[in-house]
Amino acid sequence: MNLTQISLAKSHFRELKTTKEEKQVILSSLENQSARSTERILAELKPETFKPIETERPVRGDKIELTLTLDEDQVKDLEEIQRLMGKSMTKLELVKMMTKLTLESLKKEKLKTVGNKRKTEVVKVKTDIYKTKREAQPALRSSERSRYISRSTIREVRERDGSRCQYIDPLTNKQCEAIHHLHIEHKMPFAKGGSSQDVENLELLCATHNRLKAIQQFGHSKMSDYIPSLRD
Repeated sequence: MNLTQISLAKSHFRELKTTKEEKQVILSSLENQSARSTERILAELKPETFKPIETERPVRGDKIELTLTLDEDQVKDLEEIQRLMGKSMTKLELVKMMTKLTLESLKKEKLKTVGNKRKTEVVKVKTDIYKTKREAQPALRSSERSRYISRSTIREVRERDGSRCQYIDPLTNKQCEAIHHLHIEHKMPFAKGGSSQDVENLELLCATHNRLKAIQQFGHSKMSDYIPSLRD
């Protein structure tokens, strides 16, 4: 046994007042053990005194002495961190570094939480302002006209017209057979006062006959502004 082991054993014997026989058994168990193993073996004989604790006391100046009692697994974790860091630093330096990193992380998380809270408050304020503006706007009067055609109206027109172009050739008196690319067209143009809500003023037309009817109603010159091919 080395001097460190002997010193640890003596302290243990004084504290627990062990008998001669107990001392012999303990000393035998400490043979060929390292200083750390010796501390662990002695600690197991008095586990109640080795519960994880921390104590602190003021020392000179603004210094405070902090004493921590760690179990073996915690010490191994510290040593593993030292190994992974690949740097030669004492456990005290490691604890200082971990304390600094933890503090920075907590501050960032705090700022993030505060920032998210402020964003939520800003969004709520903007939403409230938008809602207030919407509520302040007068409702549209039923007499106000709109180009909007409801889905139910579109469905009714399609069912009535059999999903087929309603154009009838004035010369042959035959109906167009197109069933694709159909448009909802106003019989009385919206620009001339026609309604978009009256089913009787709406019909299905294919793209070709929709354009033809527009030319007939508004004239070639007017529609050339909207249909490039008419400019040739």
